[in-house]
Amino acid sequence: MVLRKLTCCLLLTFLHPAFLLADETEDLLRDRGVRISSNGAMLVEELQLTRDMREVTQLQRNIVSADKRFEEYKRAVAILDGQIATLNRRSTLLNSQLANVTNVASNNRLVGAINANDGLIRLAYQKKEQLAKI
Repeated sequence: MVLRKLTCCLLLTFLHPAFLLADETEDLLRDRGVRISSNGAMLVEELQLTRDMREVTQLQRNIVSADKRFEEYKRAVAILDGQIATLNRRSTLLNSQLANVTNVASNNRLVGAINANDGLIRLAYQKKEQLAKI
């Protein structure tokens, strides 16, 4: 906006009939970085500013998208951490029950449950590692 006002002021100053002839005015404005077209006049830097503003908009979209993905990642990790904590509590409970077993069948049942639970813990850690790689 400031550049447009500056351009208008330059044009009004340099296009005054008493100041210069039209051809000389156009040449002088071009030399000073003003681009003259059928639509009007603008500073050459305005074109770069417009491009930069488009790039800023795209970068903002990318940041918002990356932020959403990061929040999804944090949610997934929090869910996995909760599952791991629950499985660890279950493992503790099963191991404490194993200490008080009096027959073979109960012992085998608890050992199988502990092994299955340990497998679930390992899977949860693997999922967490996979998420970290993404």
